[in-house]
Amino acid sequence: MDEIMIYVPRKIENNIEGFQFFIELYKILKESYGKKIILDFNKTRWLEANLSAILGAILSFGLVNNKIEIKRVSKSISKILIRNKFFEYFGVGDNLDDLYETTIRYAQFDESDKVNFQKYLKEEFIPRLNLSMSNEFSKELRGNLEEVFQNSRIHGKCNNIHVCGQYFYSNKKVKFTIVDLGKTIYQNYIEYFEEEISDELAIDWATQYGNSTKDVDETGGIGLFQLCEFIRENGGKIQIVSARGYWEENCDKIITHKYKYPFDGTIVNIEVNVDNKLYLSKNEKDNSEIYDEIDNIF
Repeated sequence: MDEIMIYVPRKIENNIEGFQFFIELYKILKESYGKKIILDFNKTRWLEANLSAILGAILSFGLVNNKIEIKRVSKSISKILIRNKFFEYFGVGDNLDDLYETTIRYAQFDESDKVNFQKYLKEEFIPRLNLSMSNEFSKELRGNLEEVFQNSRIHGKCNNIHVCGQYFYSNKKVKFTIVDLGKTIYQNYIEYFEEEISDELAIDWATQYGNSTKDVDETGGIGLFQLCEFIRENGGKIQIVSARGYWEENCDKIITHKYKYPFDGTIVNIEVNVDNKLYLSKNEKDNSEIYDEIDNIF
């Protein structure tokens, strides 16, 4: 069996370069059949844990036609991949308790498994945010992420959706990633409108209020917009990768990039600040302004 050795970079972070590594890895696996793919982590000293979702999606895809081996992983990175259940899912490593309760475990969901995804958000994602959110706002945030799940199911036409997250104590941030391998945002746009557009602009279009390529009898079109609104109010960051396009909103600043190779699917990556502020829903904000006016009168 022919072998392909892939040397994993020293650092894999939530940035353009980090996503580029995964896109290039996906390209290699997509073009390989009957190979032994070796991922050598010998030089890798930092891997942001939420990116396990992307690695898991790509490895699950690659294992269909190839044999994959992970070798020379440092102890620090091994602990991360054991605690967030990534290694356990792929039958590697021993079990290790998450003593610091910082992981949002790696999981795969069948495209029709909306109920268990909802349970995952409620029981594992929301508690890690540790934000003083109202119940209504918590429901809205979960609803936004559920719509990302629905978008993957309806638009991506994928078999599985991969998720993972991590709470970073040092800078009080939660990072969470949702990945599907299916039709891209770009593909859906040009098929729906029958007009050409750049990969990055297709993503930007999909983040605007009401924009959707769903049929008229399907709900949707506000999930990415509302998710971006939440991230904006929180002062966080959202990154979306689909086809060759990269789109990021960070503190009202939009950054785009075009990759050399396409990623056949969509990555939605969010970074939420954990600052214990009280977050209200839009309706509750409207009501709170009325109450403030009453207080000022009296």
